[in-house]
Amino acid sequence: MDVFFSALLSYPVAVFFIPFCIFAILMVVDLLLNISEAGADGDIDGSWATTLFLPPVIAQIPLPITLCISTFVATIITYYLDRVLLSHFDGLILTVITGVALLIILYVALFVSAQLLRPLAPLLCKENSFAVVTFEGKRAFVRSASVTHEHGEAIITDAGNELQIDIYNNINEDIHYGDEVLILSKNEDTGRYLVSKITD
Repeated sequence: MDVFFSALLSYPVAVFFIPFCIFAILMVVDLLLNISEAGADGDIDGSWATTLFLPPVIAQIPLPITLCISTFVATIITYYLDRVLLSHFDGLILTVITGVALLIILYVALFVSAQLLRPLAPLLCKENSFAVVTFEGKRAFVRSASVTHEHGEAIITDAGNELQIDIYNNINEDIHYGDEVLILSKNEDTGRYLVSKITD
């Protein structure tokens, strides 16, 4: 056990483990006292997630939770990467490889965290927790490779927030990534939105 904690507190694992401990405490305090909710004074700009090619859902989660989960995932990845690969290098080579690896690990951790938190987004997103949002008649941009009668994803901007929704198309239109679509109706059974491609 001592060896395990020594590894967690040693470089490079400590780069993420120590922030994880701090963010875990902040997350608990935030959940108990609703600090982030009390300090919210307007709409949250989630464009940073799309700019970094991350699922927009990560911008809808309270920051303390996002940072806690992300650093936890990064700690796990760094720990095993250090044991399997980084421990075989030393000196300048170790410094260079570790520096590049930490940046990649941080990005991967954010992406993995977004996928893990995605099912909880409707519960954790303050802007949508107590509001009934209707998207019928609005436009959205496709974010999946294609849209079929079974699968599809799109991004819609509502009140300054970018939201990801599940969509489908039942008339076999040729709809692909980046296409603009019109939301026609919502299937209450599946929670998906019927869309049609907008052609100029």
